[in-house]
Amino acid sequence: MFDQTGSRFCRECRSASQGQDIIKAEADMNFHLVVLKPFGTFKRGDLIKDAATVQKILSGGNADSVVRVAAKGN
Repeated sequence: MFDQTGSRFCRECRSASQGQDIIKAEADMNFHLVVLKPFGTFKRGDLIKDAATVQKILSGGNADSVVRVAAKGN
């Protein structure tokens, strides 16, 4: 399976790395999330900047519905 950048990954590997993603999101918000697949109140293309929301999404079942993008100015 390939992610949006064409890099190969497995769900288990990605799940194991989610803890690191959450820590990084809390420490410094040098990335935001963009929604690829709609979920909850979010629709495709939405930009998610709130650190608490980013953390919740990355630790939940919707992590596969978003991609990380560099925060402006970083």
